[in-house]
Amino acid sequence: MIRKALLLGSALVATLAVIAFASGRLPLVAGAPAASDDAHAHSGAPTVAAPQPIVPPADGSRVTLSTAPAAKLELGYTLSVTVISPAGMPVNDATIRFYDIVDLFGQREELIGSAVTDGQGLTAISYLPAMTGAHQIVARFAGQGTLTPSLGVTTLEATVAAPAYTVDRPALATFSAYVPYAAGVVVLAVWGLIALSLFGTARGVVARANESRRKGDTA
Repeated sequence: MIRKALLLGSALVATLAVIAFASGRLPLVAGAPAASDDAHAHSGAPTVAAPQPIVPPADGSRVTLSTAPAAKLELGYTLSVTVISPAGMPVNDATIRFYDIVDLFGQREELIGSAVTDGQGLTAISYLPAMTGAHQIVARFAGQGTLTPSLGVTTLEATVAAPAYTVDRPALATFSAYVPYAAGVVVLAVWGLIALSLFGTARGVVARANESRRKGDTA
């Protein structure tokens, strides 16, 4: 009976280990630390640039930025740029980066896209903001050859925004939700078996003691 109890105890330990691995409380490889929640929490954070002056330089190229509703509603808005040099010539092959000014511990520039100008100094991108309302849009020209960096600024009054982001539940999410309950049932069952085994052992000891006492009284 004692051997049986030891076997049941070993089964309990193995069951608890399996439950710990299934719930993610123990690493799958010894000594391998589990990934922190903070790493997952910040993985989707927007990339923002440090605050920069948003006043066009007096001697820079003229960067004209305009906005208009996109041809398709789901695309949001079209941000168009024309780059003209101080000499009045269109600037081609110029990389333009578009930013939305966001309030993240102070004003920051969130990069929303980039494009290259054509032979007429024109380029455009589509932008669907995350929320409606006023957005300050900045188009930055990093400079080219002897042309110094410059920028254009405009305000976008957005009445269309991207739909709210929803997280799709994994296929096993429903099953995982019931894992703790199933684990609890398994643990209770194992403890119940151990208790029954110990109770049966105790009854057997008491019965043998009573039988020995009766034999002694008869003798």
